[in-house]
Amino acid sequence: MHRYLLVILFALASCSGRERSVECNGVDEPSSAQKASAAHGNLAPGSVSADDPLMSEIASIVGPGATSCGRVPLGQDPMKAWQCAEDADRRGAAHWFAIQREGIDSDIWLASLRTESGQKFILSYDSNYMGGPGLQPSFTKYVCNERIGFSPDLGQPLHCVRR
Repeated sequence: MHRYLLVILFALASCSGRERSVECNGVDEPSSAQKASAAHGNLAPGSVSADDPLMSEIASIVGPGATSCGRVPLGQDPMKAWQCAEDADRRGAAHWFAIQREGIDSDIWLASLRTESGQKFILSYDSNYMGGPGLQPSFTKYVCNERIGFSPDLGQPLHCVRR
């Protein structure tokens, strides 16, 4: 087990603070995610703080007019936020929704994203890929060619799904 964690940490270290992108054809499930807060509305210019890398990254992908379906802290019911994301997707509207995941020693989040042009992504965020205190964020962006599925009871609740 420790050997696997060491291999994963070593692999992540090579991508320090950079975004990685993975094509998601079918049911590729990303790594977990986490943090706290809940908001609805839009990502207005100036509303994203520079000390919040997750929200800065989400805003840079979905744009300022995207519907914010909220950040769901660990242990909270994500269904209202997910329903918001599904409703926005049916309307063809840009939107985002993020769910916190259990981390060992950093904030981990997964986010479901749709851009104004209709591109869909799952964004995985780790506030410190090396573990411990301080901010050394790492992002992985998974491209979903069809739709994003949500299974809150699974270890990897967001996943790309073929119709």
